[in-house]
Amino acid sequence: MISSKGKSIALKPEMLSTYGYRDLKKSENEYYFASKNNVYQYDLTTAYDLSTASYASKSLSTGLTNGVGLSISTDGTKLWASDLGGTIQQFTMSTAWDVSTASSDSKSLDVSARGTTTTGIYVSHDGSAVYITNLGTD
Repeated sequence: MISSKGKSIALKPEMLSTYGYRDLKKSENEYYFASKNNVYQYDLTTAYDLSTASYASKSLSTGLTNGVGLSISTDGTKLWASDLGGTIQQFTMSTAWDVSTASSDSKSLDVSARGTTTTGIYVSHDGSAVYITNLGTD
């Protein structure tokens, strides 16, 4: 369960170890959750109101073993997913904002040398920079 401002969302049972989530679509009516080796998509009928969320039956299998972070481009066509080991993988969504249409670009980045246990990522709006959070000391 994820809660914010008195509102909560019950997640699918396989998402009990969910690490990252992010509201990304300009309408703010979609949330994306990274959990283990999948990214799940939820729809909100009211923007920012988690109590109106429902699973959109859309997901992406990333192939990562401990997925924790995700970032989506401003146009909704690129998705980057990261795992605890410091691997970031890139995907393209053929339909913007629909994770079920994503396919691997066969591009990855190893950021494990920058610290242990990567916990999140953010790719800048213009795609020129990647920001990571981790539990390391760097």
